[in-house]
Amino acid sequence: MTNDELTTAIHEFYGGSDFLKGYILGVGFTSQNTEGENWFGAGSGEFSDYVSVEEIVEAIGYESMHQLLTEVLAFLKSAHHLLIDCDMEDAGSNFHYTRNGHGCGFWDGDWPEHGDKLTELSKPFGEFEFYDGYMG
Repeated sequence: MTNDELTTAIHEFYGGSDFLKGYILGVGFTSQNTEGENWFGAGSGEFSDYVSVEEIVEAIGYESMHQLLTEVLAFLKSAHHLLIDCDMEDAGSNFHYTRNGHGCGFWDGDWPEHGDKLTELSKPFGEFEFYDGYMG
């Protein structure tokens, strides 16, 4: 699938666009560029609007964005039934925090109904961060 097709497939899920936004915010908040700044100003107080997919592709490249979108879509396919009536932006951020073991996430008590299952579904994706235009 192309990045456009992946993005469309994500948006077709209930709250998918908000999930993607939250995920990108989480990645941006926990990752730094070579100047030691959070990606896209996340966490700096300057980041108040959604960063578009096009802006991220420009920063990290098509292949890295493809990986990001593929993983978000795969998680949504496995977990969307557990996220109905949830804050999807928060869920996207928590997916990032959980898979990376950032000290908060689905398991920390804010997701009492399905936190353990969402954590279980997140962990196989492994760690993921931006490294000055590279994701690994």
